[in-house]
Amino acid sequence: MENKIFDWRRFGNVINHDIRNMWPTFGPTLLIIVLLPLLIWLGALVFGDITTITIPTSIRLTVIALVISLAGIMAPSRLYRTANLPKKGIYFAMLPASKFEKYLSMLLMVMVVVPIAAICGSLVLDTLLSALPFGPYRDFLWASAPVWDWMSGNSYEDFEFYEIFFAKFTPMASIGGLVLSYINGTALFLFTSTLFKKHKVLYTILWLYLIEFVLTLIATPIIITKMLANDAMWITNYFDKFDPEQFVVAVYWIGNGIEFFFAALFIWWAGYRLRRMHY
Repeated sequence: MENKIFDWRRFGNVINHDIRNMWPTFGPTLLIIVLLPLLIWLGALVFGDITTITIPTSIRLTVIALVISLAGIMAPSRLYRTANLPKKGIYFAMLPASKFEKYLSMLLMVMVVVPIAAICGSLVLDTLLSALPFGPYRDFLWASAPVWDWMSGNSYEDFEFYEIFFAKFTPMASIGGLVLSYINGTALFLFTSTLFKKHKVLYTILWLYLIEFVLTLIATPIIITKMLANDAMWITNYFDKFDPEQFVVAVYWIGNGIEFFFAALFIWWAGYRLRRMHY
């Protein structure tokens, strides 16, 4: 008897469909995103001294991280642009797979396939630019000492927070935190892609700004009240109760806990909305 919720054959077919559909719907956008570091490279080449200008490895890694994050932000609204539209979404609704299989394929695409594609594209571009006999990329990324310093925590030895962090946690803890942050951000834009019918990324950013603005309006009077009550150091005094190691560990676990909570919430909420969608 065929399973109506999950079947490996149907699931494989819908994944194959989504992967084949990736280039027509998202390929050009992803290519533009991956090529963004080229603008920084060209800018440094044009406005700097071609013989001495160097872009530090830390900046190159940061730019690659931003490229991956931007790809995750844009992916849901491009890959599944019509999934929540009453008429155009019929194509998505009629795919020969269960709603669970289609949503699982969506998660696999935006959480795994897209970041892997962004990472591979970024590394290929970085390698090609590093191989040129001129330009601000002086070393290959994998051969650059600061990369290994970052992995071991040596590049942060002048900052007590990071010194304690790498003493208490392995480098994989940092990578795990970055992965969780990517999942959380992508899950948010996946949820809002089921909410907004057009300009999905723009509307999400505007709503985030509005929420931040409202929270600032609420928090500002509280802070001013505390300052007028001659208790301006209340936050510092509160955190002084922790020793530095406890503080670093608390920040790591509380921060990751909050990221995990919102990632799970947005993933569930997006799935719930798609499951209840009427076409």
